[in-house]
Amino acid sequence: MMHKFVLAFCVVMVASLFFGGLLSYKETHRISQEGNRKEVSEWAQAAANLIDLTEHEKIINPEDEGSIAYQKAREPLKKLMKNLDEIGSIYTLRKTGEKNIAQFVVDTADPVDENGNGIIDPVEDRAHVGEEYDFSEYPGMEEAFSGKASADQDISCDKWGCWLSGYAPLKDQGGNTVGIIGVDMDANSVMAEEGRATGLLLMILLLALGFSSIVLALVLRFFSQPLSVLKEDIGKFSADNLDYRIDNLETGDEFEMVAEKFNAMAGEIAASHRSLEKKVAERTIELSEANKELGRNNIKLKEMDEMRKNFVSYTAHELKNPLNVFRWSVEMLKNEDIGKINLEQREILEQVYTSNERLINLVNDLLDVSRLDEARLKVVSAPRQVEEIIDEAAGNLAVQVKNKNLNLVWEKPETVTPKVLADKDRILQVILNLLSNAIKFTVSGKKIEIKVSEKGEIAPRDISVRYGFGEKRGKYVQVAVADEGLGIPEEEQKKMFTRFFRGSNVKKANIEGTGLGMFIVFEIIKLHGGAIWFESEEGEGTKFYFTLPVA
Repeated sequence: MMHKFVLAFCVVMVASLFFGGLLSYKETHRISQEGNRKEVSEWAQAAANLIDLTEHEKIINPEDEGSIAYQKAREPLKKLMKNLDEIGSIYTLRKTGEKNIAQFVVDTADPVDENGNGIIDPVEDRAHVGEEYDFSEYPGMEEAFSGKASADQDISCDKWGCWLSGYAPLKDQGGNTVGIIGVDMDANSVMAEEGRATGLLLMILLLALGFSSIVLALVLRFFSQPLSVLKEDIGKFSADNLDYRIDNLETGDEFEMVAEKFNAMAGEIAASHRSLEKKVAERTIELSEANKELGRNNIKLKEMDEMRKNFVSYTAHELKNPLNVFRWSVEMLKNEDIGKINLEQREILEQVYTSNERLINLVNDLLDVSRLDEARLKVVSAPRQVEEIIDEAAGNLAVQVKNKNLNLVWEKPETVTPKVLADKDRILQVILNLLSNAIKFTVSGKKIEIKVSEKGEIAPRDISVRYGFGEKRGKYVQVAVADEGLGIPEEEQKKMFTRFFRGSNVKKANIEGTGLGMFIVFEIIKLHGGAIWFESEEGEGTKFYFTLPVA
């Protein structure tokens, strides 16, 4: 434990010193740099006060370097340089008509044959009167020409060397800037000053490191022994030894207090653990009994559900035969096979026949739902022409369409679509269901439309995600059935393909139905490997789509 503490302390200390030193170095460098910039700027302002502008304006051509005016302008600047060892040169410039181009006027630097070749090279010579200088890379100069003392942000270099330069404007009696004066601090002086500041900072950091090491040694010596005792004793306390307590730690300080608090906490944990064990045992017995009861109830529920399914299936089967016999009997009466009937009798028989047909449809729907619940509803798929199945469905419902004065528009495609894999009877059941609903929910004089087309996917992506059809691509034939009927309220549309769903507007209109048809249709299409969905707006109508895979 102690060596980890020491290691952690050392890491934190070194990291703190490193990042603290880094930040301190940056701050020291910034302060030193700002101090140097301020210093050269002040030197430039002091030098500007030494310039006699009357004499300065007389210096125009290179020949004027030997004039009295040149000497009068240069002499006080040379004296200033002798008093300030860090200054490398002082010079004045005036602006030309070109952008960022100025001309030298006075330069205090003296030519020096530094390479000893007996020739004063251009870089060894001073700047001469009229010599042009491009200051586009020196914002400080531009600022001085605008009338404000300034300095370079950092050391910059030109053909004469590397400097940190300060600038001040030269203004006439009217306050107009007629030129600037520049003071160059040699780069070596700048670096030396920053080096001294960095060295001082390093010394402070080393002293801090040494002091921290001494403090760490004292802390470790003071804390090591009681910490070791605490570590050893606390390690003996465990789930198998809840009665263990720390003894004989009489240091009279925080360590003794920690030991006392630990012993008190250990007592509470032991008591709580025993109480918890008792409660867990009691709760385990309760849960075991509840689990047994739940198992018994689950068996009963399964038995009841099985009884329900068997009852629905058995009842539907038992009702189907007498209902079919009743249909046959009513048809014989209607057809006058056993005697003439009058108009009133015929109307009553028609009502009886219609009610019987509804019962037969309900029984068939219940049988289909029962088969779906038990996974017994099978489809026998074979290549089929979907247009032929639509023709048959439209023919079966032609009388209903005519009686309700509806316009059934069956737009056959210009070219025959590919055959689909389908159980003809089941797909006929789907189309009859969709068309029957369209007829029921559409008022007289409106239109019902059927279209068939080829598609390259099972359904649009959002539909596939919503109903879990899978984003399948391939060859599919799509059938669309659209009506101009009641439509489905938006807030109820998510219930469309659930059992016994009937829209609130349908119920208000007293239109009969079981609410099982669309549930069965949905499951039949899924068994065919296709998809079904719809678009609807209340009061405007509904459009159903379903797809079947191409054979």
